[in-house]
Amino acid sequence: MKFCRNKKIPVFQTGKEELTTADIIKLLFESETFSSKYETNENYYQGQHKILNRVFSDDGKPNNRIVVNYPLYICQVRNGYFSSSPLSIDCENKDFLEVVTNVLDNNDFKKVFAELDCYSSVYGHSFLVLYLDEDGEIRMVPQAPQDWVYVRSNDLLQTPKFAIRYYAWWDDVKNEQQYDISLYTKSEIITYEGGPTDLKEVGRVPHYFGGLPVLEFCENNSRKGAFEDAIPLLDAYENILSDTVNTINYFSDCYLVLTGCDADDADIAQMKRNRVIVLPENSNASFLMKNINETYNKNALKSLQEDIFVISCTPLLSDSSFSSNSSGVAVSYKLFSMEKSTQNKENNFRKGFNEMFVMIKNIMALKGFSYDDARIMMTFTRSNPVNSLTEISDSISKLRGTVSNATLLSQLDFVTNVELEKELLRSEKQEDLEFQLQYQTRQNEMMSEADKALKENKAEEDNNNYHN
Repeated sequence: MKFCRNKKIPVFQTGKEELTTADIIKLLFESETFSSKYETNENYYQGQHKILNRVFSDDGKPNNRIVVNYPLYICQVRNGYFSSSPLSIDCENKDFLEVVTNVLDNNDFKKVFAELDCYSSVYGHSFLVLYLDEDGEIRMVPQAPQDWVYVRSNDLLQTPKFAIRYYAWWDDVKNEQQYDISLYTKSEIITYEGGPTDLKEVGRVPHYFGGLPVLEFCENNSRKGAFEDAIPLLDAYENILSDTVNTINYFSDCYLVLTGCDADDADIAQMKRNRVIVLPENSNASFLMKNINETYNKNALKSLQEDIFVISCTPLLSDSSFSSNSSGVAVSYKLFSMEKSTQNKENNFRKGFNEMFVMIKNIMALKGFSYDDARIMMTFTRSNPVNSLTEISDSISKLRGTVSNATLLSQLDFVTNVELEKELLRSEKQEDLEFQLQYQTRQNEMMSEADKALKENKAEEDNNNYHN
C-alpha cells in the first residue's frame, strides 16, 4: 500500500471543488513546512549567512566571519541572462496584438518579468496576480511565494484550482498584528477576517478572468532556488576562508617563548615597553606559531568555489576563461549548463504567460471584443556575452529567408517592440521610394525643360539665319 510521504516540494493538491474555512486553515498550517526554506533562501540572498552565527568557546580566539555573497551573484547573472532583454511577442491578429501590447506597456512588463525571474531564482517559484483596477484596466503584480498557498487538482494535468493569500503585517497605528487572508478561485475572490486559526468569511467579489488569476512561474520542477543546493558548499567555503583569516590574526598575536632564562611579569612588561630583549648566555627567544598548509587551503577554496558554480549551473564570469579573445563557440560551451537550465525555466514561464494572454482575451471578450487567431507567439532573448552585434548580424544574414523577419528582429537587444520596428522599417522604405520617385520626376522635368530650352534656342538661331 502506498502512503503519502512528507512534502519536499511546495505543491498542494485536492480533489475538492470548494474549500471550507477548515480546509484553508489546514493548508495554511501545512504550508508552514516550507517557511524555513523560504527564510533560508532569502537570508542567503541578502547576505545573512550561517557563518555570521559562529561562536567559539574561547572568547580570546580570533573569530572572523566572512560572508561571500555568491547567491546574490548567481541570481544576478542568471536574471541578467534570462530576463534583462524584453520579451518579444507577435500575433497574426494585429488588433489583439495591439491590445496585449498596451496591457503590457501599462504594467511596465519588463519590470514585472524581471521581478518574477528574480523571485523564482531566489525561492524556486513565484506568482503573478492579475486584477482589474477601478477603471476596469488589467493590472498585474509579481509576488514572492512566502505569502501564498497554491492548490492544484489531483488529476494528471494538475491544473490550478485555488490560491490562498496569507499576509501577516504589523499595523503601526493600532500597534497590533494584522492578517489579510483571501481565497482565489476560478470565478471569485473570497476574503476573510481573523487570525490563522479563527477565520470568518466577510465578502465575495467576482474577478471575471475566466480562470484562476494567480499564475505560478517555476525556476525548475523541484521549485528550488538557483543557489539552494549549493548552500552547504558555500557554508564550507566561508568557514575555510574565515579560518584562514583567523590564522593570519594568530601570526599578529602569537606567543613569545623564552628558553634558558628567568623573567617575571615586570621583566616582560619592560621588554614590551622598550621593545628590546636582553638574554643571558645560552638562552633563546622565539615565537610559537601554528603550522598551516597554505597550498591545501588554497586548493580547498578553489575546489569549493568551482563546485558552487557547477551545482548552481552558473558560470563565474570573472574567471580567466572568459577572456575577451575567447571565440563565441568557446564561450557558448562554458554557458552550456546555464543555457539548458534556463531553457527549462523558459518553458515554465512560457506556459504561465500563455495563461495570462488567455485571461486578457477573456476580459476583452466581456468588453465586447472578439479576436480570431489570437495565439501570441513569444520570443525570449538571451543576454549572451558572445552575441556581439557582428555575430548577430552575421547570423541574421545567414538565416534571412529561412526564419521570419519578426524572429530575426527579436534577436536584437535594442529592438524592444518588433511590430513597431517593422512598421518603422516599412515607413522608411515607403519614404525612400517616394523620395526616389520625386527625385526621378524632378530629373525628368529638368531634362524636359532643358530640351525645350535647347529647341527654343535652335529655333531662334534658325529664324535669325533665315532673315540674314
